[in-house]
Amino acid sequence: GGEPRKVTTLDAAIQGIDWTPDGKEILVSALSHEAGGYRVWRVSVRGNKQERVAELGAEDVTWPSVSRRGNRLAYVRSINNWNIWQFPLATPQKVKGSPVKLISSTRVESGMRYSPDGRKIAFVSDRSGKTQIWTCGRDGANLAQLTFLDANDTGTPAWSPDGHRIVFDSTASGTEGVYLVNADGGTPQPLVVDSSTNAQPSFSHDGQWVYFSSDR
Repeated sequence: GGEPRKVTTLDAAIQGIDWTPDGKEILVSALSHEAGGYRVWRVSVRGNKQERVAELGAEDVTWPSVSRRGNRLAYVRSINNWNIWQFPLATPQKVKGSPVKLISSTRVESGMRYSPDGRKIAFVSDRSGKTQIWTCGRDGANLAQLTFLDANDTGTPAWSPDGHRIVFDSTASGTEGVYLVNADGGTPQPLVVDSSTNAQPSFSHDGQWVYFSSDR
């Protein structure tokens, strides 16, 4: 009974909690915006101490459960494996043949976009540990990591009409912003980075404008 009392300052989505056997602490799986996934924290029920359980590594860890003796910890570890597939078309409306895996790894590949000339593909992958923009040939060969940003989220690449540049969004500054990078690599340049959430950019057909969504 009594009034509810807040004991964490994580201010994040939570996926599972459990008490320690002595009742002095709670294990909490919370979304870490810094790490880009769920991490487990030890939280004092007094609300005066919380620390991350670093020994569990860098993968998503959810639903922690402590044994009665307190000498074992069970948890769920999630690893996503998404790949990019393609299939040929006889016409724009008719499929020809079966789907074939085009771009794959043991992690997540998504957000693919063909270049205007159809020779290259820009896509998003976290195979290097964090989501980054990658490119490859239309056959999936000649993979190249285009960005090396220290960000929780980077994605939605879009080509310029001439195929020389790629615009994308990223949380490299702490908030979601719009960036531009040469298709052959180089340092990404911020286009729209401020306190607002700016995302999902795309070029106009003449390449003179970049459109994006924003909560400004």
